[in-house]
Amino acid sequence: MTKILLCGDGNGAHVFTALATQNCGVQVNILSLYEPVRTQWQNSLKQGATLKVVREEKDTEESFEGNPVMVTDDAKAAADGAKILVFMNPAFTHDAYLNALEPYVTESMVIIALPSQPGFDFAIRKAWGDKASLVDVVVFDTLPWACKMSEIGKNARIYGTKDSMYGGISAKSKAKPHVTAALELVQRCLGQTPELRVTRPKLGALMSTLGLQIHPGIMYGQWGKWDGKPIDEVPRFYYDATVDGATYCERVSEEVLGLGKKITELFPDVDLSSMVSLKDWYLNTYGPEIGKSRERRM
Repeated sequence: MTKILLCGDGNGAHVFTALATQNCGVQVNILSLYEPVRTQWQNSLKQGATLKVVREEKDTEESFEGNPVMVTDDAKAAADGAKILVFMNPAFTHDAYLNALEPYVTESMVIIALPSQPGFDFAIRKAWGDKASLVDVVVFDTLPWACKMSEIGKNARIYGTKDSMYGGISAKSKAKPHVTAALELVQRCLGQTPELRVTRPKLGALMSTLGLQIHPGIMYGQWGKWDGKPIDEVPRFYYDATVDGATYCERVSEEVLGLGKKITELFPDVDLSSMVSLKDWYLNTYGPEIGKSRERRM
């Protein structure tokens, strides 16, 4: 049975585990370095609970069920026999996971980051040194879903699934059959959507990382003019995004595109043609779902 080492234990990890085990029948080993979540998930497994994920979208519901084989902080046990490493954890935890896995890196491992962040390759090289050349890395700029875990190891819900996701890869890695096979397997685990489109060089993919464009803009739009007085309700991050916040996001997007243009002027051999504006990314990723929103602010 194919083994996937899943780094992380949050919302995305819960959803991926259930989808992967039901859709593909693969063995998912979860490496969790956060003790409170790890312990609760381990207890859920000991109690015989089955992780259930409900997809709620387009006026329908469907459910997926499946458990990981293990939830552990033992990197050696988690990595044993696994050739596909899926990173589905926050960027600030990447170093800890990479350092824990360094002794167990083997040739032909494939890392698929869902998502990655700019500098992920540098973090791998710092943690693994010469061993970094043994692995192939595919980076995506976002999670496949908008999702939320409601009970650790037991329940999670998908509120929205992206139509497609654009990934970055080096030309050398893209030509390797085992990398293609790893991506095809992860696609089967996810299902028909999102469609994984690995069309970009890694630099273009990482420069297009959406979180770094969206989150600061929304936050500053919400709080940049705050008078310091208490508010009645906590604003919802996306649903209550302001027009000012959308404007800031667009300006950041324009700045990133301008930076890409300058890089290609200075280094003509660097292909950043796949970079798109924030607005176009949303239209490409969510397609018809955009038209159902209460207001488009970009």
